[in-house]
Amino acid sequence: MPDEHPESFKRPRISTPGFLQRDAWPLTACLLIAALAIACQYPSLHAPFVREDMDRFAQNPQTHLEQKDRAKLPGFLTGPRPLTMASFAVNHILGGPGTTGYHAVNITVHALSGIFLFLCLLALLSSPGLAGIYKARRLFAFAGAALWAANPVQTQAVAQVSQRVLSMQAMFVILAVLLYARARLSGGALTKAALFTGTALAGTAALLTRETAVILPALLWLHEAFFVQNLSSRWLRRWSWLFPVCLAAPAALVFLVRSGAFSPWTSLFYPPDGMSGITRFLTGFRVLWVVFGLFLYPHPSRLSLDHAVFPSRSLLDPATTLPAVLATVLLLSLAVVHAREKKIFSFAVFWFVTALALDALLLPLDLAIEPFAYLPSMMAAPALVLLAGRIFRARASRFVLLCLGLAVLIPWSAIRSSIYRVPSMLLRDSVYKEPFIPRPHYSLGTALLRQGAVSGKTKREALKELERALALDPKYPGAHESLGIALAEAGRSAEAEARFREALEIRPTPGARTSLASMLAAQGRLDEALLEYKRAIGQEPGFVQAYASAARVLSRMNRQEEAFDLLEKAIALSPEDPGVNSDYGTALLRLGKREAAVRQFERLVRLAPGSPDALSSLGQALAFNGRPREAEEALKKALAIAPRHFLANSSLGLLLAGGGDYARALPYLEAAAHINPRDAEALNNLAAVLAKLGRYEEALAYFEKAQEKSPEDSNIRAQIALVRHMLGRE
Repeated sequence: MPDEHPESFKRPRISTPGFLQRDAWPLTACLLIAALAIACQYPSLHAPFVREDMDRFAQNPQTHLEQKDRAKLPGFLTGPRPLTMASFAVNHILGGPGTTGYHAVNITVHALSGIFLFLCLLALLSSPGLAGIYKARRLFAFAGAALWAANPVQTQAVAQVSQRVLSMQAMFVILAVLLYARARLSGGALTKAALFTGTALAGTAALLTRETAVILPALLWLHEAFFVQNLSSRWLRRWSWLFPVCLAAPAALVFLVRSGAFSPWTSLFYPPDGMSGITRFLTGFRVLWVVFGLFLYPHPSRLSLDHAVFPSRSLLDPATTLPAVLATVLLLSLAVVHAREKKIFSFAVFWFVTALALDALLLPLDLAIEPFAYLPSMMAAPALVLLAGRIFRARASRFVLLCLGLAVLIPWSAIRSSIYRVPSMLLRDSVYKEPFIPRPHYSLGTALLRQGAVSGKTKREALKELERALALDPKYPGAHESLGIALAEAGRSAEAEARFREALEIRPTPGARTSLASMLAAQGRLDEALLEYKRAIGQEPGFVQAYASAARVLSRMNRQEEAFDLLEKAIALSPEDPGVNSDYGTALLRLGKREAAVRQFERLVRLAPGSPDALSSLGQALAFNGRPREAEEALKKALAIAPRHFLANSSLGLLLAGGGDYARALPYLEAAAHINPRDAEALNNLAAVLAKLGRYEEALAYFEKAQEKSPEDSNIRAQIALVRHMLGRE
């Protein structure tokens, strides 16, 4: 039969671009999900450490490993959360103390989590229980993973470095579910065995990341029941007992943590909050709905580092407890009743409740709430996508709806992520949104104090925030301790001591003891300070800073041998800590071990090659050891790095003056006196060199300033008398 349409009249065939072809779509989708996950969280890439990050990483020498320390990484496997802590140590090895590397890893984990979720959803929608039901499964899987990755509620789990523990655990959990799903779909024995092995390895990695991954077997049981066995009555009758067994390990974890077992790491990750079991159980229902509400409507104005979730004392206190319980029971009942015809919805409900329950029962309510949503929401997002797909059946309308959703969520995530670049703004945002809970005020006050040399206005603001935290909760131990530190810096010692002792009465932590001891030492109450340091060491034998601080007190008491013994213990605990190594070198000098001191400070320079403190200490040790040229070279290197370094200027000036070169010594001693005009010794040294140069009027003025700072110093009085004699003013 002849062709009715000549070749010239045939409609041209439009070829599908390669990246949209069916075989290329999974890879394209993975790249798109990774790109949008990175785009959402990129603004936080260069953000500094914030809140818990400071104590766990910025000021934790245990994670400060260098390139030469790579052999120590296996040692992390014997501690709590070994994979998480090892990842932080690797960050420091590769990038040092800068935060960019930490954030890059967190963003990468988020992107991988989105990719694994997409592949997992593809596997779920291809399972026997859903075969042929969802024709647009690729679009549904992509939409579910993309909307989950772009949701702003995930920001805190990514932008706050310490929350990597949650995001990395979720990444391994969803990878384990993906591999298990693929194993159940696989027909080859070798492939199946490899996938099951991968499931076990991913599950082990999740458990080594965070102990709450013990919930994984329960999640795998849910997958098996819904998508492999198709909720077969026969299978359920035979294997339903296994689900409570899978929940036994999480229940045991809750019991052990709340009973204080495995201390002290349980108190670090799960600080006690005084809540009874029934109070925590009832409050968990409200936590569930708070988390779901934040996921459902994650506008930046609703997101905060802290959320006010007050304890439920009974079903009626607060009034939202009973509605939360009833709503949860109703939701679970609907999931059970409609499990066979609405598998994705029912599975998502059970996944959400099961994945969230453990955190709701374990963590104190004043800790971060938003990261709780990271793992539970992985199945909530696709369930909502499928619900929208039932309402909007046209392919074009579904695509437009997805684009609109991403167009809203991506800017919201970028806005929320960008605020992490300015910690003070982030913390003030939390205070503004949640003014009636103590933690935001405590966090802001503590952060303001940590800024170092701050203005009087900033210190007043810090005091105000800490006092506000205590007004909201008079038993908040951290606020008492931080307020004590602020008061001590302001010279209000009696009030500071009262705060420290109040903190110790509420919760006698080693940190509070060392804060009190530091203030006592500054007051000259050395015996009391030493006692508190020893108590802190007794509570936490690995507390390196307590050993070092106690050694300084012993040195001031002229008990140099005892100080040296404590520093040897500190070095054994933390051999790479620059501060401890510096104190150890100083102790060697005081014991007259000058050659050993030089070697120690040379080691310190290797540990911290760009540190002016290390170079200055080395210069001092070389000078004491009779090596003036090398000492001068080291001190000049320190000044090249930090021209206003007090110790380097003072030491170089004294070195040159000791060699009789008073003219060259003068500018360095002048710099030291100007850098620290309250230091009597610096003023005295400058005055002595001026006198040697015959500039008696200036010398007398500086000697008199030195006497004002140290009126009991007989040597300064003698120098003043001598200069007055030279001026004829006896």
